[in-house]
Amino acid sequence: ITVMANCERNGGSGAITVTININGQVKTAEVIPYTAGLPAMYQTVVFSVYTTSPVVDISVSLRVRGQYTTSASVWPLVMVSRSGNNFTN
Repeated sequence: ITVMANCERNGGSGAITVTININGQVKTAEVIPYTAGLPAMYQTVVFSVYTTSPVVDISVSLRVRGQYTTSASVWPLVMVSRSGNNFTN
């Protein structure tokens, strides 16, 4: 299964660590979706995990320099099954 998340921040600086937990499998990526002088930037983060069970738990956390941040957001989670059929959460 592949999970794609758009990450946006409305200010500040520094990389955002995006962590997505899918059925206990944790994937982490660092993104810098904000550029000085522009009001808002976003970047798509793609996570892939192999699972044969239904997806029952998806959680997302955002951190900057190890601290949880409220100046960033992730939306929406779009899932693509390994058979190629699309469905949205």
